[in-house]
Amino acid sequence: MFLLRLVLSQSCRLGVLIGTLLMVLLVAAQALKLRAVLIHIADPLAWAKILGLGSLVMAEAVIPIVALSIATVIMAQLRTEGALIGLYSVGVKPSRVFAPSLFIGIMLACCCLFASHITGPHALRALRSQLLTGIHFDLTETSQPIIFPGVGAMARTSAETSLDSFYWGFLRGTEGRDSLIRAKHISGGVDAEGQPFITLEDATVWADGLVLAAHNARVNLDPKPLGQILTMTGPPNALDSSQLEDGNLHHRFTWHKRLIFPVCTALLALFGALLGAGFNPLIAVFVGGCVVGGVHGLMRIGELLARAGEMSPVIGAWMAPGCLGICLTLLGSHVLGQRRYSKDV
Repeated sequence: MFLLRLVLSQSCRLGVLIGTLLMVLLVAAQALKLRAVLIHIADPLAWAKILGLGSLVMAEAVIPIVALSIATVIMAQLRTEGALIGLYSVGVKPSRVFAPSLFIGIMLACCCLFASHITGPHALRALRSQLLTGIHFDLTETSQPIIFPGVGAMARTSAETSLDSFYWGFLRGTEGRDSLIRAKHISGGVDAEGQPFITLEDATVWADGLVLAAHNARVNLDPKPLGQILTMTGPPNALDSSQLEDGNLHHRFTWHKRLIFPVCTALLALFGALLGAGFNPLIAVFVGGCVVGGVHGLMRIGELLARAGEMSPVIGAWMAPGCLGICLTLLGSHVLGQRRYSKDV
């Protein structure tokens, strides 16, 4: 019980510190991917919502790394201070020494399971809505400037001599020339090929000394920002687990992926404890980083093969946890076979 209380007290402090640092780094990395979208959002409140939702989305990936880091640091500290050799000398079994780390891993695995199945999909849908609203693609906030990434901006105004209101703005052409445009109504959409566009009704365009009038005019938008939003926050990742279809390869892999993260969390916690107990702290950190990279690399390879139809979604998803389990068995045999956990190992 003393060892469990010690591990729990250390885990709380380390978990908050390591989790916050990892969350900041991962959210910043995702923000860089969406920089083409985010540069069009100036509202601080919108930024706060996007960053908060992004943190909830990234929790699924952060929790397993936190489990590994906590277990490695705590056991390395006990090993460095000679506490592990003391426990062994008084007859404490290895199973009792490593049980607190496994307990921490199981608790974090439950948190990861909740993040994968509940908070993650809901946060993704909310994030997509917030991003689309931020670039005003849904055209709902007609009283504010409507930003079209890569094209220009239009704002709704009222003519002094008329009760009618119009949308006025500039559209940038392929050669960098600005055209003044006025439209009675604006609507937006995405065609069958994924090309986002806006439709202008009763439009008048002034360009290169010419005046063009059209009852309906279509303007294609830069698909990159919208495509990034839909790819990162769209289905199947944004679907609830109950909505995933068994006959769809993408949906089947997503369902299994939401299970392998919690499983990897528990395995990584035990893996980190063995690393901290059996190796020099620097070596333990290096090996732990390699293991995390290898697990995510295998997940990505399995995902690509499964979604391309080259591999069963079950095999593609569980390939990474299976390899991690084999490595954990080999590491456990090596560390426990030493029969001592002193700092000179």
